[in-house]
Amino acid sequence: MEEVAFIKYYSQKTNQLNETLTSLAVMSPQEKAASMAALTSKETESALAAMSHEERTAVLSAMSPDERAKALNNMSPRARSAALRAMSPDARARTLQAMTPKEQAAALASMSSQDRADILGAMTPQERARILQAMSPVERAVALESMPFESLTPQEQACLLSSMSPRERAQIISKMSPSQQQAALQAMSPEDKAKTLAAMPASPNQRAKELTAMPSTDRGETLAAMSPMDRGAALAAMSPKDQAAALALLSPVERASTLSTMSPKDRAQVLSAMTPRERYRVLIDMAPQERASALASMTREERGPALSSMARQERETTLEAMTRHDRTEALELIVIYTDEVLCIERCS
Repeated sequence: MEEVAFIKYYSQKTNQLNETLTSLAVMSPQEKAASMAALTSKETESALAAMSHEERTAVLSAMSPDERAKALNNMSPRARSAALRAMSPDARARTLQAMTPKEQAAALASMSSQDRADILGAMTPQERARILQAMSPVERAVALESMPFESLTPQEQACLLSSMSPRERAQIISKMSPSQQQAALQAMSPEDKAKTLAAMPASPNQRAKELTAMPSTDRGETLAAMSPMDRGAALAAMSPKDQAAALALLSPVERASTLSTMSPKDRAQVLSAMTPRERYRVLIDMAPQERASALASMTREERGPALSSMARQERETTLEAMTRHDRTEALELIVIYTDEVLCIERCS
């Protein structure tokens, strides 16, 4: 019984739709547009699908932007793309403005890269941002990829760059002007910044320059996201003043791991720029072998106080990790420095 009722209902709806399509066929585009405003979404979809491309374009042009947006949302992606492409730039812009960001994103996703680039390029950055936020990361990257890179905002550039591999990202950024590079890097996450700088076909001096140009918070986050090896290479290329500022942004463990990757000469330069207290904190966070190597690169005046300020266990494990020659000299320095301390205590 239910099956019979459904067949009867379906037959009635089909007949009604056929009558509607027959009536629309003899109307002008303006009359069709007015009549279709009263149809359901399904009826509108069927009516538009039954029209030729030219007829459909004429009818859509006769609709208001809101009606046109509603009609487009009921069309297949292919038909929607063809309809948008056939509109004038002004009509297309007003139609898209009548859609929600999600609907706009769906409409753009069905278009060719060139049409998409033309539409996005004609929008303000604020209008473009609304649409891009409604897209998935993949759709967003595809949409931005169709536009000239230099026409994008720094945030859009960062969005597009984040979808690329570090090597691809670095190749694009290395061709930018210094101000463009700084803007693009600043808009990235610390992890993306770190990977991009490491992959850039530039000298350590250039990477150091990029880092020092960043605001303090960004520089600290980027350095922390780098590998100890990359971080050490960048620090080695900085001036003593910039090195001190960069190291101050790192945790003691990050400082220690960075220094352990540097050459004895570079490490000595960095340690010499520290205060005795800063040096001590960095050395304590190193493994005994690394600590012994770092001490060997320091001057006698720096090594003695550093060793004597360590706890007994820390000093013993450090001495065990040294070569025989370094250990002999270190023991002499500890005695000398301890005697000096005792002398000062007695005289005070």
